Amino acid sequence: MGFELLTELWRTAATLGATTAIPTPVPAFPRSLEDLLAERGIAVPEPAMPDLTGLYSFAPSETHGRPGLRVAPDQRIALSDTDTTTLLHHARAQGTTLYALLSAAIIRAERAVIGETSGAATADELPMVIGHAVDLRPHLQPPTHPSDTTNGLGCAPTVTRCGPDTDLHIFAKEVKAQIVHSIDSGTALTTMLAASRIPENGARDYAANIITNWGVVPALDFPKGMRVVDFRGFVTGDSLPEISYFVYTFQGRLNIEFAYSESTHQYSRITELRRTIAANLKMLIHGLAHRS
Repeated sequence: MGFELLTELWRTAATLGATTAIPTPVPAFPRSLEDLLAERGIAVPEPAMPDLTGLYSFAPSETHGRPGLRVAPDQRIALSDTDTTTLLHHARAQGTTLYALLSAAIIRAERAVIGETSGAATADELPMVIGHAVDLRPHLQPPTHPSDTTNGLGCAPTVTRCGPDTDLHIFAKEVKAQIVHSIDSGTALTTMLAASRIPENGARDYAANIITNWGVVPALDFPKGMRVVDFRGFVTGDSLPEISYFVYTFQGRLNIEFAYSESTHQYSRITELRRTIAANLKMLIHGLAHRS
């Protein structure tokens, strides 16, 4: 939905710049996901949050930074178009997806930065939890168009045993399988319904970080003499303990951005996390170069 609005905005700007007539817009009236489920004879399930007891993630560390969320502009990971294509083709050849491969790299980085924990050595495998924002609209029967619903997102939690040296190829397949199962079983929907009821500033015992795949930023029209050279994410809202990872491809280049609250995460730890994720991706790309 966001990219469709962005496309329409720039299409209108280009049309105005060319001083041509703008077509009369056709209004869209999106409905709630609950309405679409009822229309298909599907009962809305009861909200249910997975039990996170005993699971691990890159947890908050209390700081005295300013409140509110921020995207760390200097922490973005941007691959070249060549490296992006290499990873994409490799993921498909392995029977998985580029997103699953990136998720594996992120989870393994979180495990590495956690280091030693109570009762576990640095090299041990730990059950790592992370959430994946998923689009439920294409999974409805029949599928629905993005502009038909206002809240078509789900949250697919994955719990995977991971050590600092876990094989990313095998790991990615496990992540993908769990995401697919979460969508098919309805867990992605029940988790999102439960998460939406948590007060923004409410107390919580555990926090799971979230990865969101924005996909490919579409080619945009623009007025004569202007061109779009970059795309960046943004966030709004109060402080939250979770880290949000935003993944997208712009002009053939894969990007990963980090959104976090300085009141719960130290900048130095975010920097270390970013460095470790980048190292995981570099290792993957370097290994593929040696295979070819």
